[in-house]
Amino acid sequence: QAPATLHLKATALLRLGIVLNRTGRPNDSDAAYAEAEQIARDLDDPDLVGLILVNRAYIAEGRSQFDLAREHLMRALSAFQKAGRPVAPGNLYAALANIDIDQGRLEDADRSYARAIETFRRVGDRRNEAMMLNNQGLLKREQGQLDDAEALHKASREIREELGDRQGLGRVDD
Repeated sequence: QAPATLHLKATALLRLGIVLNRTGRPNDSDAAYAEAEQIARDLDDPDLVGLILVNRAYIAEGRSQFDLAREHLMRALSAFQKAGRPVAPGNLYAALANIDIDQGRLEDADRSYARAIETFRRVGDRRNEAMMLNNQGLLKREQGQLDDAEALHKASREIREELGDRQGLGRVDD
């Protein structure tokens, strides 16, 4: 098959994997990701490999395979660097924060959320910036840092109001 066709197939498999994971079919999702990753590697497309590995990390984290999840993220970071990306996607740092929380590494999670927020700001992704601000606020609340938590929730609320994100506002108010 032509490289363009293969790239399209790998991208479609990545998106299928996302849908399958979000609909509660992680095994099928990971199978789609694995096939997509092999195609992306055959095409020598490190950026696409990185995106796939970030999503594979979410599957591994959901299975409590934290070392594997972290390995996927580190390989993704390396792939993004090889691709020449000036900044790794914010969801890489969000996934890392989730793993850190699962492992009780709250200070590391706080730093990962800060990097995710910085990245989403840098690329202008206000919705995900607001989500990470809220998540970091929840973490700060868990750490007993209530003033910091309140400031983060307020910042998240302001962005969500600006965007008209009513569903997101409900998450801030929970």
